[in-house]
Amino acid sequence: MKPVQFALETTTTIKTVGAVLVLFGIGLAVFTYYYWKSARPEPEALAPLEVMSAKKFATTDPLNQQRLLDEVRPEGMAAPRETVRMAMHAVVMATQAEKIEAARIAAEREERERLAAEFGDDHDSDSDDDLPTRANAPIDPLLG
Repeated sequence: MKPVQFALETTTTIKTVGAVLVLFGIGLAVFTYYYWKSARPEPEALAPLEVMSAKKFATTDPLNQQRLLDEVRPEGMAAPRETVRMAMHAVVMATQAEKIEAARIAAEREERERLAAEFGDDHDSDSDDDLPTRANAPIDPLLG
C-alpha cells in the first residue's frame, strides 16, 4: 500500500464522518425547533396543583389550604363549591374534636379528684401514680 493511497482513504473517511456528523447536528437542530414549537406552556388553571404538592400546603389547616389555593387561581375562576363545603366541614369537625378533647380532660380531672377524695389521698390531686392508664389497663375489664 502506498502512502499516498492511505492518506487519500483516510481523508475520505474523515470527510465522510464529518459530513454525517454535520447532517446529524442539522437534523437535531430541526427536531429541537419543532419540539419547542409544539410544546405548550402550562395553563394557569393548573397552578393549584403545584401549590398542593408543597409541604406547606400539607401541614396547614383546611381553611389556610383553601386560602393558598385561592391565591393562585386565575382571575374569574371560582373555587369549586364542593371544595369550599369540605373545607368548612373540616373546620367544624376540628372545632368539635377540640371540644370533645377538652371535655375528656375535664372528666379525667374530675375522676382523679373524686378518687382522691374517696380514698383520702394525701398526695397532690394531679398525681397519676395510682390511677390506671391506657398502657397498663387490661384489654378485657373482666380479666382484672
